[in-house]
Amino acid sequence: MATSLLPSTPGLLPKWQLFVAATALFNSIQNLFGTTLTKQVYANKPEEVYELAMWTYVSALLHFGSEWLIYRSAKIGRGLIGPLLVARKPTL
Repeated sequence: MATSLLPSTPGLLPKWQLFVAATALFNSIQNLFGTTLTKQVYANKPEEVYELAMWTYVSALLHFGSEWLIYRSAKIGRGLIGPLLVARKPTL
């Protein structure tokens, strides 16, 4: 059953993407019902979690901004404006 979910391309990338997707799905579901597991991971240093989140937003802003301004592989529109606004908002 699980092998039918994998793309038929060779290599480890399809398996890795399935693992990441399953982990993200589990994390999303468990956060809907509570933050018990998340608190166990980040219990000791909540200020570092905030800093990590801020750097994640900065990284996303740099990524999408460079795709638009430097590489010219993206143009302003529905596909780019959403990620730019989400990445920009917390960094203000």
